[in-house]
Amino acid sequence: MDGAGSTVAAIDAVDDKVAVWWIYVGPKRARLHGRLVGAWIVPDHDAQTLESLLRARVWWPSSRAVPALPERGEPVLDIAATLAAVNSERAKLDAAFHEVQVQRTRSTRMIEPEWPMFPQPVTPEELPATRGIEPPRRALTMARWLSMLCSQWEELEEQRLARPMLRKLAEGSARPLPLVMT
Repeated sequence: MDGAGSTVAAIDAVDDKVAVWWIYVGPKRARLHGRLVGAWIVPDHDAQTLESLLRARVWWPSSRAVPALPERGEPVLDIAATLAAVNSERAKLDAAFHEVQVQRTRSTRMIEPEWPMFPQPVTPEELPATRGIEPPRRALTMARWLSMLCSQWEELEEQRLARPMLRKLAEGSARPLPLVMT
């Protein structure tokens, strides 16, 4: 996933405005900037601008934003399924580590990885709103939450890459966050 496909658009709407916040979810090695890479407030009747901002991006809309979105849609982020995939990967890595660990004598056991704890699945409406003005407040909260999830995934990947027996379970370099789309 690179280019525009490495960007999720967190989208919220209030009254007649739509807030779009881009979050870069691609690999850390390709990142020359922060995760929050762009934000716009667009009148909901400006379909051309909305189409331009959302084209070729993964959407993560709040329920308030859905009516304002263009009909021709891009993939929509399934946050619950994404978190399930992330937690499954952590469990797989932990099981592989312990499989090797139990084969070692007590004096040759390795230090246990400190796996990051991932947040619970949420809908955009369940996220606590940050302080600030509407309409960008909820979109910013969504963007920060997804940015945090990406950072925690990077921590997991650093733990995986630091251990040769885990490195061989997947490709050798750091993997991007496993997004699940509907």
